[in-house]
Amino acid sequence: MSTELIINCPVNLELCKSAWVIREGDFAGLGFTLPKGTQLKAAFDGTLTDQPKIKERPANEPLIYLQDGKGNEAIYSFYGTTKDKIEFTAVKKGQQIGTIGDGFFPPYPPLNGMNFLFTVKSGGKTMQLDPYQFKE
Repeated sequence: MSTELIINCPVNLELCKSAWVIREGDFAGLGFTLPKGTQLKAAFDGTLTDQPKIKERPANEPLIYLQDGKGNEAIYSFYGTTKDKIEFTAVKKGQQIGTIGDGFFPPYPPLNGMNFLFTVKSGGKTMQLDPYQFKE
């Protein structure tokens, strides 16, 4: 029996409605331009990791993976800081996992002017997200 993945908004619900829907080929996600200090939240229960580590990535540009052990994964790419050490940390949905800081993605479409990209994969395939789908 399969259970449907319920994804919470990765930021305050009102901020989710300001997200840009990004779709390019097989890639899909939500892009945000958020105020400094905005809290990033776990979209579902799972384990955080920063694997695979990308050594060239600056410390103020975290790349966090939230995995639920059922083949679902949320990817947080942003400018800011993580809440705590994230390596294999269990979290509950809604728990703070990071904070937006200084910086924006390079000025190239489709992320021009944004500082947070949120994507979700289920079974290895990127899910189409709608900023109005979130209940929390």
